Amino acid sequence: MPRLYHTKSRTGCTRCRARRVKCDEARPICGGCNRHKVECVYDRSPKPPSSDKGSPSSVTTPKGETNGRKSDAHAPVPFLADESRARRLRELRLQHCFIVDICPTFPGAHVPHIHRTWVFDVPQLAVHYEPLMNGIMALSILYLSLNNLPGPVPMDQLKVHRAHYVEATLQEHRKAIGIMDRDIADAASFTSVLLSLDAFASLRERPSHPYEAPIQWLYMCKGVMNVFRVAMDLVRDDPTARINIVSDRSASIVEPSVIFRESNRARFPYLMEKLGDETNEDQEAYASTVSFLGAIIAAKEAGDDVSMIARRVLVFPIMFPTRFVELLADNKPRALIVLGHFFAIASFCCHSWWVGNTPEKEVQAISDHLGPQWQRFMAWPMEQVKTSSKSQFPTPS
Repeated sequence: MPRLYHTKSRTGCTRCRARRVKCDEARPICGGCNRHKVECVYDRSPKPPSSDKGSPSSVTTPKGETNGRKSDAHAPVPFLADESRARRLRELRLQHCFIVDICPTFPGAHVPHIHRTWVFDVPQLAVHYEPLMNGIMALSILYLSLNNLPGPVPMDQLKVHRAHYVEATLQEHRKAIGIMDRDIADAASFTSVLLSLDAFASLRERPSHPYEAPIQWLYMCKGVMNVFRVAMDLVRDDPTARINIVSDRSASIVEPSVIFRESNRARFPYLMEKLGDETNEDQEAYASTVSFLGAIIAAKEAGDDVSMIARRVLVFPIMFPTRFVELLADNKPRALIVLGHFFAIASFCCHSWWVGNTPEKEVQAISDHLGPQWQRFMAWPMEQVKTSSKSQFPTPS
């Protein structure tokens, strides 16, 4: 039976909206996410009750905008509204986990001044920007959960606590874009980076059968990066902005002249074969995405530090063409095969906790999902995830 799409869950969770199905909006976990045993994330506030038709509260603002009140960006999620000794101790221990255990694992943290930025500057920025503080809490809980480590939250309550922190982070961070200024732009930029890494790490928990491409992850990253771009425009020339210390190291890896070389696409000629009724727009989307994949391999072969390879693995999916994501949503075999190649390349970073076994799980699930006629295209990804502990990539053929 075909899926019955529903377009009116405007304040539903991100997964239901991405799948275009009705969300019952139960919190902290909606019925659909509970049924599929996946993380449920709300990034929009419930619509307030209507009052007088002429009142400001009845006016719908465009997506990503607010009515310009700074206090809106800090309206607390109910779970986080009450202060207590237990909460203070919990968050102190979670911040300690972030500084001691997580910061050294960030892409680029092998560079001393970048490591220092994450360890010293980011926690200070978080004191004055609630979304960043909540993002730190959410990521720390995820780290403890994925690594099965004891922490300040009982194991059976980790997902509930994390859902509240994620909801608060997204709710407040999205609102901030409408009131963005130089005072919060630095902290907002780091929040976007945290959310991107959090989203990638969350893939470790998602079910792989029956297989559905991680559309929610890709769309969420694109939304988060919209905030990042707005923030960066405000602080790019600010010598005191700490995000510039981190982003300056990324400038070369996103240089178009380096990414979109023909030599990068030539590494995977079989991915460039046009199939069936594909349009020129489809072909351009595939070509751009394959260019990103080839650029990662080229960097590895050029001797880039593994931490810089990890940065590419984290950043490039955010830059994938929107049309490619749409083709994934349509379950197009060629799009799934290209995605399988991305995860195969990501397997080089499987030692990182936020990558883990995701590449192997995703590649195997994509292969199982595709019919026999597509298996020859999955040969290289399947081989790569089996040899991910080796220092060299197998040569695509």
